[in-house]
Amino acid sequence: LGDVIMAVPLIRALRESRPEAEISLLAQAHFLPLLEELNLANLLHSVPKKSGLRYFRFFRGLRKESLEAQVLLTNSTRGDLEALMIGASSRFGIARPGKARWLLTDLWKLPPDFKEGEIHQTHHWAQFFEHFGWKGALDLTPVDAFPREAVAGRVGLICATENSPEKRWSVARWRDLVE
Repeated sequence: LGDVIMAVPLIRALRESRPEAEISLLAQAHFLPLLEELNLANLLHSVPKKSGLRYFRFFRGLRKESLEAQVLLTNSTRGDLEALMIGASSRFGIARPGKARWLLTDLWKLPPDFKEGEIHQTHHWAQFFEHFGWKGALDLTPVDAFPREAVAGRVGLICATENSPEKRWSVARWRDLVE
């Protein structure tokens, strides 16, 4: 969810700077209602579970869409292979030191003095977009896809991450933040 939310300003910027472009997004099924509500793409695709041939056939099947370009915000060989299978003639990604991305066609190589831990991921991705010609400003307006009437004294939080225990705060830390 964090990566999806961090990508929203970039997808908004891409849509604004290239209004003629047809944008397709690939995401896990449980993110599609949010992405649909945000109206960021012309097409949304639910990526199947990572098991068996069905998974790879899904990406191969996207060739029929004749995508011209793919932007990969992931940093995985599996994502690069998926992009190759889809068959876009331009596949953009970020090259980190010691990480070969030979399945992509267009790479932004991180500068040697780049300190990833000191810049927010959204701004990092914005530099990647700028390297390939995007000029604009990020719209960092909070996502408000499902507005509800606020109730005084109530705060809602999402207090975990799916895959990185080191990013999780204790209940006490969340309580301190709310206070």
